[in-house]
Amino acid sequence: MSLNKAARRLKKKVALLKGEVRKARKQYLLQVDIAAALEREKTFSETLIRHMPTAIAFLDQEFRVRIVNPAHLRILGKEKAREVLERPYFEVIPSLERSLKPACEAVFASGCPQVIEDFKITLGEDHTYWDLTQVPVCYESDEVEGVLLLANEVTDRIQRERLQQLQVKQLQEQDRMKEEILSIISHELRTPLNFITGFASLLEDGVAGKLNAHQREYLENILKGADRMTRLIEDLLVMSQLATGKIECLAVPVCLETLLLEIQEIMAGPFSDKVCRLSLDFENRLPSITADPRYLHRLLYNLVDNALKFSPKGGNVTLRASMVGDGLQVEVIDEGDGIPTEQHQRIFERFYQIDMSSTRTNGGIGMGLAIAKSMVEVLGGQIGVESSPGEGSRFWFALPSRLTLKGQAATID
Repeated sequence: MSLNKAARRLKKKVALLKGEVRKARKQYLLQVDIAAALEREKTFSETLIRHMPTAIAFLDQEFRVRIVNPAHLRILGKEKAREVLERPYFEVIPSLERSLKPACEAVFASGCPQVIEDFKITLGEDHTYWDLTQVPVCYESDEVEGVLLLANEVTDRIQRERLQQLQVKQLQEQDRMKEEILSIISHELRTPLNFITGFASLLEDGVAGKLNAHQREYLENILKGADRMTRLIEDLLVMSQLATGKIECLAVPVCLETLLLEIQEIMAGPFSDKVCRLSLDFENRLPSITADPRYLHRLLYNLVDNALKFSPKGGNVTLRASMVGDGLQVEVIDEGDGIPTEQHQRIFERFYQIDMSSTRTNGGIGMGLAIAKSMVEVLGGQIGVESSPGEGSRFWFALPSRLTLKGQAATID
């Protein structure tokens, strides 16, 4: 009996030992799996950091470099990680100590990330720019045990922006010179033109004797050409003034009915050879509005002049004015060839012509509508066009009934 008991006890112990062995083996295999998983994770992390385009470096509390990837080595001007690892970061690149170290110290002190945009790094004669982020790293406690430096190069963007700024500056200077030349040319042309107009007017008045029919016809052609040249010079001067960004604008009462009749009378001469008819359509007793009469007159003249130029012989142009709400609306409607939709915005650009051959046929250099648009903007209104090929055009503008200015004159920027 005693032998049987001993055998049973032995068998039980063997079973327990086998269980412990299985348990130990299971724990061992689990540890092996964990170690393998950790090794795989480590390999993955190292591979990821090594090949990321973002420049990465990890600094401990003494600012020693613990981790660095190839992209960050380029910032430091190094090729091998062993040249940098375990060394103080600002010993490796002393030029950054004054500009970057205070920010790193702030991260350690506050535990908050710091971002520096367009950070300049100089190595020898090479300058690069980076968007730099400094991230605090904490492990088991709230204490910051290191700083992760993440940098993305933005040198190309900075260079593009600087090139664009330079190009804009050069274009602005070219525009300034162009406007200055236009102004000088306009003033220089005005002097001899005044002589031509003055002496032609004296001849017309018979100062040099009575003119026969042919002489009077020739003189009328001279005066028409001089008038056309005068308006061209005025366009150049106005465009030059508008381009400078500052013009004086008056706020005085303007009688609309008188102004419309003046435009009709002025236009009766230049287009009489085309037998174009300019019709007025406005309400009885149009009220006065507060505006600058010079700019309003020029605005109406340019729109009507444009409509008459591009109207067929025997065509009709309507100048319509009405009060809509608390403002003035004016329409200039012609029976010309019309304007394609894609050209509606461009026709208000300076020197733009839909068909350059029309310049020779109808005259002008493409400033009338550009000046009209600028005048509307000076007067605080809006301008637009409705037109389709073969259906004529309707130009319109809307102005407030009162131009609000400080005092009798204002500078429009």
